[in-house]
Amino acid sequence: MTTWVSSYSGFVQNGGNLLLECASINTFENNVANGHYQTTNGYSVFGTNDNPRSDVSGTLIYPNGYMPFNQFVGALNGNQDGAVTDFSLASGSAYQNGTLIAARHDNGSGSNRTANVATVSKVGNVGREGGNVFALGGHDYDRGTATDLNNINGKRMILNTLFVPVTRPCSQLAQPQVEGYKSVRMKTDVAPVGLSQNDIVTWEVTYINRSLAPAVNFQITDAISNLMAYQAGSLVVTAAGASTNATANPLFNGVGNTNMLASGAQLAYNGRITITFDAKMLLPAAVIENQTIGTGSNVPTLGIKSDSIDNNAPPVVYSGAGGNVTAPVGSFVQDPFQTNSTIDPTVINYIVPTAAGVTISGRVMTSQLMGVRNAVVILSDPEGNVRMTRTSAFGYYSFSDVEVGMSYVISVASKQSVYTPRVVLLEDAVDGLDFIAGP
Repeated sequence: MTTWVSSYSGFVQNGGNLLLECASINTFENNVANGHYQTTNGYSVFGTNDNPRSDVSGTLIYPNGYMPFNQFVGALNGNQDGAVTDFSLASGSAYQNGTLIAARHDNGSGSNRTANVATVSKVGNVGREGGNVFALGGHDYDRGTATDLNNINGKRMILNTLFVPVTRPCSQLAQPQVEGYKSVRMKTDVAPVGLSQNDIVTWEVTYINRSLAPAVNFQITDAISNLMAYQAGSLVVTAAGASTNATANPLFNGVGNTNMLASGAQLAYNGRITITFDAKMLLPAAVIENQTIGTGSNVPTLGIKSDSIDNNAPPVVYSGAGGNVTAPVGSFVQDPFQTNSTIDPTVINYIVPTAAGVTISGRVMTSQLMGVRNAVVILSDPEGNVRMTRTSAFGYYSFSDVEVGMSYVISVASKQSVYTPRVVLLEDAVDGLDFIAGP
């Protein structure tokens, strides 16, 4: 009983209207654990079969006739059959939640001469979400002549409960507004030649919540590229802000276990969760993209991907814990890898330049022969070395100092179209190596 009364209480507290009619007044209002919507200690209830009978012969009065609950013409029939037809404050009880009496007996001749027949209260925080609880004695408003105005008015009161305004959570309350950001920077530079094999970098992830609704059972996952190795024990999780809590998952390794947070984390309104971890570069040269995903019980199903940030980007304005989101000093530049998308992975690009040589150039175009801007053109040699560049505003690209005497694979990566890779045995400079989008 207590469990499902509790579920109805949650419904009301979040902006639903609840009508308690007849016996449900006793079931809900007098439930000690989850009831007491209108009183501090419940109601004494009276019904048709009580001895003495609860029916009274006096006229009903309407102390708050202006209320929407009371919008009917004429009088209410207060002598309807039912397990609870009337109710009054129990011993030691008092009204709460702004309870107003909609209808009560007016000193009639029965045993409960001033008992209530209808009341209403507002449950929930003032100025925040919450609904109204209506109590109406009796249940047989079809009794006797169904067209009697006194009976019809009981039905009208029931319908009136549908139209009494509530304060519902807005969409921002109903769903967290979570954002994620990620940067990467050098930690250990083994050889002072810039990023290279065996160097260790630090990735930093920040998730924030701009909504009043907390992200519950929040989790951040990161599937680390096999081009780098997670450094065991380097995962550090910091939670900031009221009601925000998160700790590191000690089993995280980025491969078999990609959950960065221990279970039960919460990212509350204006909260902040910051994560750092280290990884070693495994290859002499590589291009590595990395992106985390934030999920939770009430977070959009596909999750919230992290967006790349660097020192060149303006701060992400945030008034919550920790203030604006910025990349730490020394973070690797992300500008060359930005796309037209608003959410981009964070990229590491450390390419060993080949020996001085000739130039390979051309253009990337749509099927209508229009230049494609910002497409990624990739040059790969037989030794596994990779170079990348992006096309200009009109689709042109160029690789300089490419060593002759080797075969190269040139390919294009673009979100807009598919392009067939080209293989070139380079003996001299190549100009006009164009790529046209396939069907």
